[in-house]
Amino acid sequence: MLKLNVGFNRKTGEANYGSRGASVNLELEAESGLASDPEKLRERIRFLFGLAKAAVEEELHGHAGNGRSAAQATPAATAGAVMRHARLRPAKPGP
Repeated sequence: MLKLNVGFNRKTGEANYGSRGASVNLELEAESGLASDPEKLRERIRFLFGLAKAAVEEELHGHAGNGRSAAQATPAATAGAVMRHARLRPAKPGP
């Protein structure tokens, strides 16, 4: 098994010298064959990074795609919104 770990964090400034931040780290166990296929490995990393980035952006903007704040969202609703906002490319079909 190959373990992939990606993370994304962002901090934004607010009035009166304040700031808000959010951070997401994702870890995934993948088939070890990805190590011998650099393009597929990069695609998987980009996919995970896109999920992490979308989740952070969503948290900082305070919405979950359904009119409720991110704190009020159910995990399923948040995951759906993350997938919609991530703008992920589908994986290329294998040989």
